[in-house]
Amino acid sequence: MDCLLVPVRPGTQTVSLRTVRLPSGERVGIAFTTMNRLIEIMGPAQPWIRLDERAIKSMLAPLGIHRIQVDPGLLAPSPNAHPLAGTPDMARPPHRRAPRRPERRARRRPAAANRSPASPG
Repeated sequence: MDCLLVPVRPGTQTVSLRTVRLPSGERVGIAFTTMNRLIEIMGPAQPWIRLDERAIKSMLAPLGIHRIQVDPGLLAPSPNAHPLAGTPDMARPPHRRAPRRPERRARRRPAAANRSPASPG
């Protein structure tokens, strides 16, 4: 049985297999046959482990995931994806802050000493 390269999310003492959602909403495991494919889709910083298909399926089964997408093409997050929901980090747009508003400066009022006294009426 051939081993596959499986993207993972490292924890303190364990790793979690990366999963994605298909457009249908079904959650699937992902694996790659070559390092080049993994890097092309997930990026060079993506941690991975080598597992055979039977091991991948046994790790995903308790999560209710019974399908593995081997050498997936473009991966994109669902519109409501949370960063820890299993979507690839590279697929999320960068966080953008709202533009800063220019600071309003208080209008300076002339000091009392500079005011001319009111003329008597």
